[in-house]
Amino acid sequence: RDKDDVLFAAVAGAVVLAACSNSLFSPFLLDDLTKVRDNPDIRSLSPAALIYPYSDVASQNVRRNDPSRPLVFFSFALNHFLLGPSPWHFRAVNILVHVCNVCLLR
Repeated sequence: RDKDDVLFAAVAGAVVLAACSNSLFSPFLLDDLTKVRDNPDIRSLSPAALIYPYSDVASQNVRRNDPSRPLVFFSFALNHFLLGPSPWHFRAVNILVHVCNVCLLR
């Protein structure tokens, strides 16, 4: 069973990487610009920075931080804190998250 799980994870990783590899070195596009590149709220992991974007749902902050997706916002902030602002890092983490999800669904 363990060998099957490792093989499945390797195949899943290869499939996801093949599907997403053409975007790894692309610049930020479309909503990446407001949600990641130009978003000042993901530049800090302080509690105030993580809570503030959701304090006024009617504000412009909703454009860059959708209050219905707090885990996504937190993962952007954590990614920026640990790896920096490069699009490559955000996409690599995204691929890793997708591979982990495929393995969890097995």
